[in-house]
Amino acid sequence: MDESIRVLHVATQSDVPAVADQTADRFAVDAVTDVSSGLDRLGSTEYDCVVSGYELPEMTGLDFFRRVRETAPATPFVLYADDRQIASDAITAGVTEYVPPGDSASLPARIEAAVSGTDRQIADRLRRLEALVQTVPTAIVRVDTTGEIAFANDSARSILGFEDDQPLARTYDDPDWEIRDLDGEPIPDEELPFQRVLASGEPVDGYRHSIRCPDGVRRIVEVSGAPLFDGQGTIEGVVFAISDATPRRQRETAFEALHEIATTIQREQTVEAVCERTVTAAADILEFDTCSIIIREGEWLVPYAVSENTPPDGVQRMRTDEGLAGKTFQSGESEIVDRVPDNDDVKPAKESYRSGISVAIGKYGVFQAVSTTPGAFSDEDIEFAELLLSHTENKIEQLERETELRRQNERLDEFAGIVSHDLSNPLNVAQLQLELARESVDNERLAAVARAHDRMETLIEALLTLARSRNPVTESVPVDLAAVAAQSLATLDTDAVRLSTESDAYIQADRDLVTILLENLLKNSAEHGCDGTEQAEDTVTVRIGLLDDGFFFEDDGAGVPAEIREEIFDVGVSTGPDGTGIGLKIVTEIVDAHGWAIDVAESDDGGARFEITGVSIDG
Repeated sequence: MDESIRVLHVATQSDVPAVADQTADRFAVDAVTDVSSGLDRLGSTEYDCVVSGYELPEMTGLDFFRRVRETAPATPFVLYADDRQIASDAITAGVTEYVPPGDSASLPARIEAAVSGTDRQIADRLRRLEALVQTVPTAIVRVDTTGEIAFANDSARSILGFEDDQPLARTYDDPDWEIRDLDGEPIPDEELPFQRVLASGEPVDGYRHSIRCPDGVRRIVEVSGAPLFDGQGTIEGVVFAISDATPRRQRETAFEALHEIATTIQREQTVEAVCERTVTAAADILEFDTCSIIIREGEWLVPYAVSENTPPDGVQRMRTDEGLAGKTFQSGESEIVDRVPDNDDVKPAKESYRSGISVAIGKYGVFQAVSTTPGAFSDEDIEFAELLLSHTENKIEQLERETELRRQNERLDEFAGIVSHDLSNPLNVAQLQLELARESVDNERLAAVARAHDRMETLIEALLTLARSRNPVTESVPVDLAAVAAQSLATLDTDAVRLSTESDAYIQADRDLVTILLENLLKNSAEHGCDGTEQAEDTVTVRIGLLDDGFFFEDDGAGVPAEIREEIFDVGVSTGPDGTGIGLKIVTEIVDAHGWAIDVAESDDGGARFEITGVSIDG
């Protein structure tokens, strides 16, 4: 070359002198050691070529190349590095020349080839680069401007389903690929990755679609591509890095399906139905053709559900400490058995079973899947099974809680009936006889009897209310908090409480239960709010307002002593001599029925403050 080639060289301090000396006779080199200076030089000076190392202070050489392309898209770019793997990344990104490790002596020739840009040199460059990336693990494909596959390395041939000697006689938009998006819909030609790169001159990254390969298999591929420029800055093709995303997509799809099945499992109302739904999902989603769930009943693990392909005698009842199922149940640890005959813990129901997995369902039972092929299961199968069975365990636990709650409510209803009938009737008789006695006898002791009767009546009413408060929330509707509070206060028919509601918001709740809750809180303020205070009037002011996730109820009365706040919601605990110790217990039962939480503190005025959280606010 007659004229010096102007080169911008960006590299670390240690690399600059060596490269500058090597190219001193043929090139005019401006050397800098940081990217910022290089970009500034490139913006103010015209260079014939940019040469860059890979390890730069601020970023990698490939990142620097992308920055250069934003400023000077046609300027040749030569990258050198000490890692052969970087070659595939460099080709994918579209660098003009790449200097592999151990070949730094070829740098001057590579710069001249990059700058000259002749067809022969471009072809030689492509051949060298293609030979370099032929055996790297990254799948590399070069497509020309017509979409024809001009080159694919061995990794790409494997992913795309080409035999070693099979010609690459296809274009990117060939109908034989049957290219589809991830929803199975055809992709218009203009939206295909190579067309997008050709049209915009910009790279694409992580684009996924499915193709039907020449070997007949439909695969999901993920492609990242960049334009390949000639010496004049014209796009002469596109270089792609391709990966087989089929396993990853299958994994994503399985995760999505397992999360969706959780909703279906939650709708089931019996343990048997939950188990049936689970094994169906395991067979359909995880492709466990032969699987079962065995549930603990006393000291036994009893089959509750089996997949459709399980033989009639393919699952057996066993003790909770017997076989692999018993071991899994006892330890709670999942296990893979690659070869059944080699495992002493396994007592297969069928001699044909050769491998399997066993996964505990908490304290409730065990899930097992088997195969007639050795080594049929993997750690990923365990991972998916554990995810599915976590939903199963949660639902069985919920059903168990609901069953126990129903039993408690039945016992409470029975007790409430006894209270209502066996105590109310004698109390009514006693009150009637007391009234007759007081008509004929004026005695202060009879007044004490009357107070005792009133106390008994209050306790009976409180116990009946407690029974009603334990009813489950059957319907959640928008409830006007201010309106229900006002109605509750009117029901109490007391002048001891002044009510101030600071919000007109609605909450999602059972209206009847919220009414009972507010009645008891208001009654608590009326009965205990003035105890120990020096107010001019025998009244207490109650404020109700919103929190971020609930509402508060507070008064300016005597408050709850700090030493009993942790037990104030227990039955029998009261701050007043005439309190039943049941009112706040009723409040907690209603809070629990809704899945809320309640806490007691001191209001700004020194009174009691109750904060109820976890509440859905409608506005």
